[in-house]
Amino acid sequence: MKRFSWVFLFVFLAACATAGPSKAPDNFVVQVPEQWIKLNVSDCTMWSKEGPFEQYIFIQQRPVSQEFPHAKKTLSPGMTSKEVSDLFLQEIALDPGVLDLRVLEKHPAKINSYDGFKAVFTYRVKDGYNFKTMLYGFLLGEWFYGIRYNADVSKFTEEDVRTFEKMVKTFVIKGV
Repeated sequence: MKRFSWVFLFVFLAACATAGPSKAPDNFVVQVPEQWIKLNVSDCTMWSKEGPFEQYIFIQQRPVSQEFPHAKKTLSPGMTSKEVSDLFLQEIALDPGVLDLRVLEKHPAKINSYDGFKAVFTYRVKDGYNFKTMLYGFLLGEWFYGIRYNADVSKFTEEDVRTFEKMVKTFVIKGV
């Protein structure tokens, strides 16, 4: 379990590091589900109900010009939702800490009033642990916003998915 903790922490911190410079949480508001506790992680906006090793909700803001470390590509203003989701999934697939990525769902979606995408996928890590992720994302000007629910497959419940999707509907960028 200790080895898994280090692998998970590495993958998690890599996700935070790729978040890039962030204005968050000052530039958006979101209604956080009851029982979900904000985690004290620098450069990330995250909440968890049972701890980040069980499940978490993560909000990411990154400049579109920031290169993805594994795909060696960047986003650009005006990309379609399909192009954005394809690049994010390519980046995840190329991450050496992620094994057996399986995309279960990928399509255009609304994130409150913003046009974007929804992707649902599973993956495992080297120690054999399996995760399921629901990711909503969209571009707005020079920024990408991503809202992610990630959980151990055994902890990925319909109740938490409904709660997460209600949260996504409350996401608003201030001043826009």
